Amino acid sequence: DEVANKFIKEIKPELSNKIKSKLFVSTEKVTFKRRGRIDILFQNDDVSVIIENKIHSGLNGLKIYESPNGNKERESQISTYFNELEKEEYEEGHKKRDKICLIFVPDYHKENIKKQLEIYEKNLFEYDKKIIIVTYSMLNDWFVNNKTLFEKSIYCKYFPDFLNSLGKHIFKTKNEYNQSIMEIKFRTVLFK
Repeated sequence: DEVANKFIKEIKPELSNKIKSKLFVSTEKVTFKRRGRIDILFQNDDVSVIIENKIHSGLNGLKIYESPNGNKERESQISTYFNELEKEEYEEGHKKRDKICLIFVPDYHKENIKKQLEIYEKNLFEYDKKIIIVTYSMLNDWFVNNKTLFEKSIYCKYFPDFLNSLGKHIFKTKNEYNQSIMEIKFRTVLFK
């Protein structure tokens, strides 16, 4: 999907060199046996881009276990997804794809997710840069700046509602978010 390519390359320009050919969205739910479900998966021959939306939750599948060499290992759903995709590639005889995960989070939830990633996915997050946090304010800005891409979409009449929904989650703290909700409720009652 060309919009997906444009989005990924603009939201994180450093990914441009990894995405050389058009990405295609997986039209099937990507569910792994006993391992969970990927929200959205884009792929081409070279790369798999996992998109996880964490509006109200943290990382899932958090595990601490002892590796065969005796070290304590930690992982979350993200490394599980990477491993499962690699297994699928091997079983299908496909070359190994590079893997990247974009985690969409409300601005007020960013620090919580970042702390979880630093604990459970330190290598993928800090060293390999395979997990990238994308805040809702970044998403909102991108969609506002690229709204012409959606003018001919069958969903264009819902675009203002979509932007409004994103806008509710671009506050830096949960208190700011709650205050904005109270103000909206107050105005609704006051101006009825």
